Amino acid sequence: MFGTEELKKREWFLIVIYFFFNTVFLPHGLLYTTLLTPLFMYSLYQRNIYKYIYWYPLALLPFFIQHLTNGIELYYYVKSTVLMFTVVVFCVFVYHWAKDFQAWDKVMRRLVYWNAVFLVFAIIAYQTPQYAHKWWWIRGISSGIEGVSRLKLLTYEASYYSLLLVPVFSYFIVSSVMSDWWKKNIIPVLILMVLLVLSFSLGVIGGLIIALSIVLTVLLYNKIGLKKFTLLGVGVIALLIGAIWLVTELYPHSMLVTRLNNVLSGKDTSFNGRTSDSFFLADVLLGMKNKFWGIGFGQIKVLGLELWRSFYMHPYTFEEVAIPNAAAETFAIFGYLGLILRILVQLTLFFTTKVYKNAFRLSLFLFIFIYQFTGSYIFSIAEYMIWILAFVPNFKDFDFINIKKKNENTLPV
Repeated sequence: MFGTEELKKREWFLIVIYFFFNTVFLPHGLLYTTLLTPLFMYSLYQRNIYKYIYWYPLALLPFFIQHLTNGIELYYYVKSTVLMFTVVVFCVFVYHWAKDFQAWDKVMRRLVYWNAVFLVFAIIAYQTPQYAHKWWWIRGISSGIEGVSRLKLLTYEASYYSLLLVPVFSYFIVSSVMSDWWKKNIIPVLILMVLLVLSFSLGVIGGLIIALSIVLTVLLYNKIGLKKFTLLGVGVIALLIGAIWLVTELYPHSMLVTRLNNVLSGKDTSFNGRTSDSFFLADVLLGMKNKFWGIGFGQIKVLGLELWRSFYMHPYTFEEVAIPNAAAETFAIFGYLGLILRILVQLTLFFTTKVYKNAFRLSLFLFIFIYQFTGSYIFSIAEYMIWILAFVPNFKDFDFINIKKKNENTLPV
């Protein structure tokens, strides 16, 4: 199951399932990677790695005792606990696969071109109303922006699809700068930019811009020196300011400008729902139980149905109740203790796995650390995939130490 230089057919099968077909024909919330949990466990057992999964029940035990004491709907608690167990198994399996794997360039390039092929099918489907919703996320996203079509391919949401693209996009941008592969990477980068724009997830795009800007600043400074870096920086800033001015002046009522204005003025319902509203609702839920220990797995829907209906003035169904913010969802489920532990574990792994020494892994860590406060879910394997790739001891070609220092004016890395 675990590959090195060459990919086995079953590895390609799992990669394609994860990226393109994980939700096809399945009810919302269920994934093929969930159904494949026994296969993953068998593979881990063969490699004597299954023992790491024991940490899961041990870590949950103190929380379970407190949640049981405070009162829970046991059916939904057990159901969500089992679902999280499948996520843990998937993460352990992927981590041990990724740390030995070397054919990343082949995988990344094929993913880009396969996405391009799927985009063609999505464009064709868009012309047919009964199929359009299977490939496009069609709904209003902000005040003054109604019925927007955002690319999601065969996933269940546009922002989730954008999240899948993050490691691929970061890989091509960082490798282009570190290895001067711009000519080799120009087509994949352009394709990925089109896909990200069509998915129109400002949270993902914004997080990528921030994370890659920090990493590229260090890379470029060390590659070209202070003088050229300063000139390049001034040029890029001037270009960005000019582009923003042109867009706002020539297209003041465009979807992008409208949504940015709504975000800045606090009128963007999607952005608010994934940020401030998520933490507010989580805090209200905690007030019903225990703010230190949280309300427990599966209790957000149980306790939140009437709260969601009154807060949003919308007839939410039981299945629609959710907190679309990984940090806020952790806050609701595990309280202040859980949120603090979440951040401490992330920072501990950042230093123990020496993420700061690798440009690609650092870009992923910075992105997902920011994004967890603006979106995603605690059960999202797309988010965990980014965390895994950030912490896995691989991608040695992207180590900062490999930068060719052409002058003495270099930033310490």
